[in-house]
Amino acid sequence: MKKVLENIRILRESKGYSQEFMAELLKMTQSAYARFERGATKTDLKTVSLVAKVLEMHLIDIITYPERYVNIKDISKEIVTSEPEVILQIKVTGQKRDQILKTAFENSGFEMETLLK
Repeated sequence: MKKVLENIRILRESKGYSQEFMAELLKMTQSAYARFERGATKTDLKTVSLVAKVLEMHLIDIITYPERYVNIKDISKEIVTSEPEVILQIKVTGQKRDQILKTAFENSGFEMETLLK
């Protein structure tokens, strides 16, 4: 939990929020918030979740900071909704090169003579 509390301190400071500001939003005193952030009091998930809301972050991102959690569902949506992209690099020379270019581009509208130069 000490690492999570350190992450909270770093994130709070990076946003320019004071302990007083955080305490006010969390409806606690500044000294209670300072004890929370230092780990001097018992910390529960509910409080950490509230802090995450104040910092406008997901709880998991506070826990894994500086890494960000990536939801596999978001990735799969991106893959499904985006047009597939393929990058292929093959090193061939001579006749094999010509055969591959002809096969790959024969119906593409490219001038084959240009490709074969």
